[in-house]
Amino acid sequence: MTALAFSLFALLLLPPQENPKDLQAVFETSAGTFVVQFYSDQAPNHVQKFLQLARDGYFNGTSFHSMVSRAVVQGGDPETRNPNARDKYGSGGYNMGLKREISDLPLKRGTIVAFTLPGMPDSAGSQFFICVGDQFQLNGQFTAFAYVADGMDIVERISATPTDDKRIASERVEIQTVTVRKIPPPPPPVLPPFTTETIEELKNFHLAIETSMGNIVVEMLPDKAPNHVRHILRLASVGAFDQTAVHRVARGFVLQVGDLNTRKEPLTEKVNTFVVPI
Repeated sequence: MTALAFSLFALLLLPPQENPKDLQAVFETSAGTFVVQFYSDQAPNHVQKFLQLARDGYFNGTSFHSMVSRAVVQGGDPETRNPNARDKYGSGGYNMGLKREISDLPLKRGTIVAFTLPGMPDSAGSQFFICVGDQFQLNGQFTAFAYVADGMDIVERISATPTDDKRIASERVEIQTVTVRKIPPPPPPVLPPFTTETIEELKNFHLAIETSMGNIVVEMLPDKAPNHVRHILRLASVGAFDQTAVHRVARGFVLQVGDLNTRKEPLTEKVNTFVVPI
């Protein structure tokens, strides 16, 4: 009875086992912050190794050392802590005892993948690459263990870092910290801008368009087309039209604006959620 009681007491004192599905890692970088979450069912060993390294501060002070614009970003090499050792970038952080964990997860935009040495499929360690664009041609060749849950626009910006002829970054983008935390509860839903205003209230809004050739003020007609007015005001309020161009002109007749493909930079994912059919 005494031994049994002691065993039960000791069991009660053990900390609860964490579930990687409840965790996320926050990357604070010199280019901004992004958040990743994990495919712990498909790649449990890779996930546990990443969590261990992150908690040990292994990634802190390293940099994203290789990238292809809007395609991939590579990081996790401990050699990149030394800004003066660029000739060694890409050579460190391998062979940490990880066997491949290949799944049917497609290597789509946002997927985070363990990087291995050529011809050595079980050489994974701390190095990883992030798919900025879909990389379906690599499906089944690498272990996908995580994905970007928030801040993909930051990752895309990092992918545009200039590189040399070996695709090694010529400007330093540093990983300052990687912090593991529990996934916070979702924030309460927030209505999009210009959702609750009445028709009369919408009449009080105008579009002030500042162009390289002067300014234009546009009056809204919400009593004629309320949904279109809400949509245009919404896009303008979140900056969707900023840095777009007048893309078509019929002299003395009409000019056409608002094509978001003419932006100097792509929309962030958050702004892009407002680009919907009406």
